[in-house]
Order: sequence, then structure tokens, then C-alpha cells
Amino acid sequence: MKSCILLVIISFLIFPAKINAQEHEKKNTYLPVWTYHKSNSNIFGLALGFGTVRTLSRNTNSHGVKVELIGLGFLSPLTPHSPVARDLNEFVELNNEPLSEKIYGLNFSLTGTLCDCKTVGLSIGGVGQYNFQINGLSLTPLMNFAQVHNGIQIAIFNDSYQMRGFQIGARNNSFNSGGVQIGLFNYSKNLKGFQIGLWNVNQKRGSPILNWAL
Repeated sequence: MKSCILLVIISFLIFPAKINAQEHEKKNTYLPVWTYHKSNSNIFGLALGFGTVRTLSRNTNSHGVKVELIGLGFLSPLTPHSPVARDLNEFVELNNEPLSEKIYGLNFSLTGTLCDCKTVGLSIGGVGQYNFQINGLSLTPLMNFAQVHNGIQIAIFNDSYQMRGFQIGARNNSFNSGGVQIGLFNYSKNLKGFQIGLWNVNQKRGSPILNWAL
């Protein structure tokens, strides 16, 4: 537990939350407890709710702890394909869409979240999760999806379009990677870093045990 707290603190130092005045304009402020389902809100303290609609933009900021009591992340193992962009055009198109929420602190869902959210801090999903961007640490047992992940991504299956940091799992995928992938099977189309696993593939070669591209 102490190591997790330390990682969160490090993530704030490496990837600081950029909260400017515009994010607070035309928003109602609530504390210490409110629901994140309320649009155009700044919540300081505890943000609570049931589920998240991935494509619904609420323009809500949570500062502290967000708890999603019943999320849709438990459906992630049933998805026919990964929601992560497969090429630059798709990534740019997704990047132009507004985010649903921004969470600064802890994002927790007992069953896992599916949200076009940006989390700066720690994101924990009980089954699986999808977030647009994570700056910090994300942890879930089964499937962990993110368009952008800066920090440490942990699950049995990790997938991100842009990864900077570490991916740790049985299978790790990333389109653009800068850092280290550790797992049984690692794949990156554009890697600047190292892969450690049973079989590793990047733009230069496929190799067992250790692979790299610098």
C-alpha cells in the first residue's frame, strides 16, 4: 500500500495536474460530496455515481476521490475488439472529441469504468477499464485500455495507443511506446525502449526474452 501511495505522489511530480482558470469558469462548485452526473461541475472531495456513458461529455472535474459504484468495465472482456486507436488518423479524430470528465486524485470503480476521462493520479477498476488518458498509475485485473498512458499500466491485458512509462501484464500492446513493456507477450509498432518477455515484437525485430529499439 505504501508503494502505491508513493507511485501516486511520483505521478503528480512527473505529470502535474494543469488546472487553469478556464476549467473553473461557468462551472458550479460542490463540496465535500456530490454526484459526477451533474454537468459543468467542479467537485472537491468525494464524487459519487452509478456508471458512466463513455461518449457523454459532462465537462465535470473531480478533485479528490471519484467512486463509480457500478461501472460498465465488467463488460470489457466481451468487447469484440479493442477501443484503442489503430492508426494516427483514428487517434487524431478521437483526440478532437471532448472529454467527459477530468479526475485529479483517485478514480475507483468496483466493476470498472468505461469513460472518455482523463485521470491524473491513480485509477483502479475492479474488472476492466477504459480511460482516454491516464497520467499516473492504472490497475485492473483483466483488461486495461487507454488512448494515452503516462506512468504505469497494469493488467493481464494492457493496450494503449501512446504509452510513456511501463506496461506490466501477460500481454502488452502499444502503437507508440516510450519506456518498458514487461509481460509474456509484448508488441509495439513504434518502440523507443525495451521489451522483456517470452516473445517481444517491435518495428525492428521479433525476439524472445529481451528486445529493444532506441
